[in-house]
Amino acid sequence: MSYNAPLFLFVFLPLSWGVTRLIPRRGQWLSLLLFSWVYYLSFSPRMLLVLVFTICCTYLSGLILERLFKRADRLARQTADRQDRKAVKARVKRQARLVLAAAIVIILGELILFKYLSFFTTNLNLLLSLVSAPKSLPLLKLGEPLGISFFTLQSLSYLIDVFRRKYPAERHWGRLALWLSFFPQIMEGPICRYDQTAASLFAGHSLKLADLTSGGQRIIWGLFKKVVIADRLNPLVTAVFDHPQQQAGLTVLVGAFCYTMQLYADFSGSIDIVIGSARLFGIALPENFNRPFFSRSASEFWRRWHISLGAWLRDYVFYTISFSHRMKQWDKKHRGDWLYFFPLAIALAAVWLCNGLWHGAGWQYIFFGLYYYVLILGGNLLEPVYRQIFTGLGWSRQSRGWQVFQIARTFLLVILGELIFRSPSLGQAFGLIARGFSRFSLTTLQDGSLLKLGLDKADWIVVALGLVLLFSVESIQEAGLNFSLRLSQLPRAGRWALYLGLIFVIVIAGAYGRNYGVVPLIYAGF
Repeated sequence: MSYNAPLFLFVFLPLSWGVTRLIPRRGQWLSLLLFSWVYYLSFSPRMLLVLVFTICCTYLSGLILERLFKRADRLARQTADRQDRKAVKARVKRQARLVLAAAIVIILGELILFKYLSFFTTNLNLLLSLVSAPKSLPLLKLGEPLGISFFTLQSLSYLIDVFRRKYPAERHWGRLALWLSFFPQIMEGPICRYDQTAASLFAGHSLKLADLTSGGQRIIWGLFKKVVIADRLNPLVTAVFDHPQQQAGLTVLVGAFCYTMQLYADFSGSIDIVIGSARLFGIALPENFNRPFFSRSASEFWRRWHISLGAWLRDYVFYTISFSHRMKQWDKKHRGDWLYFFPLAIALAAVWLCNGLWHGAGWQYIFFGLYYYVLILGGNLLEPVYRQIFTGLGWSRQSRGWQVFQIARTFLLVILGELIFRSPSLGQAFGLIARGFSRFSLTTLQDGSLLKLGLDKADWIVVALGLVLLFSVESIQEAGLNFSLRLSQLPRAGRWALYLGLIFVIVIAGAYGRNYGVVPLIYAGF
């Protein structure tokens, strides 16, 4: 029951909304929790136990941490000597670290068991075969729970924030359970912090026309991106990446471009549906995209793409390493010399290793992370050189021409990265890159090859017009204009004409039916 499935849009979502609205506000959280678990059961009844276990582990660990800190505060107040107070707090801090470490091991252990065990076992068996080991480890294939990569990071962020005393541990089990289970976001995010959405999810909300209007707009716009653009591109992308040895160089490059557009339309469209669905209940989820293809560097791209994942890795991996005691000592010792960048390099390496592995258990994902690590670290290291060159030549880095060049350069680098990301294996990624540049020929545009990959001329026209509309809207937003506000200022007849027109386009031009298979949400697989 994906977010774009008729069963979700026309049965489950209206039913859950209607039942929740019939319940008094103080009991709406329970309706949302039950419907969230029903939604989860529709995918994997057995795996609901994994989600419930994670909720219970997170809840109990948070309470233990909170109890330790309260005990430390109480003992500190009872002790007059300053050194004794410091000793009490240090002892409790060590105990809290042990509790946090144990909880992280358990919760990450679940993720490794269900998502990475097969990958690690396969590679370990490969090493054993190289040393002629007599036996190999059995390869266990466990079903991966829906959304485990997302609710695992949410759980860890909650525990780390409680450990840092950002907020007290939650004492109401249901509030924490709903925050980790909320059905619109459990499959693809966004990855929310506890203090962002937990209170709003639990509080209950009265019916507001603004919520229905805003939520409906986002759902329709998300469906347009997902059904008209992303799903229509799927036959071509599948043909290119499933049969790389049959492709010419230009076909590979077109396939990489189309996959980049498919991934963006699919993921951002799904997030639009998620945010719109939550808004129907009066709940505001954080944005996960900010027009990433207007970025001027790889680091800016990742501040605009999958914002919640990037922010999580920044706050809980990058800052944890770069602001550690040893890194601060290194910073003081080597400030002013070239080794000054060492803490940054180590912290970025950890971030991009985690980013690659988070997306999937495969060497192509690890290399994908390494690819962006090199781009971003290289950009940081070369920034002083760029500054000197532009100053020496008297050029402005704010000129329109330079900005357009930066956007185009970043766009091409992103396409190359997505080619690696989509490849079935690292070896095939290298093979596709080699084909793309060594067998490049413009004759592919004339021999009809692009019309033999699952898309006919009508499909190409629909995709082209869809992308023009998508990036026209984003250009307006990038210019600083509030598209939703402008839309709301139109006369009612004009607004409804646009709504109905877009729905008509989705119905007529949507990629479903005999020639198109059901395309699952791409990021639900991560």
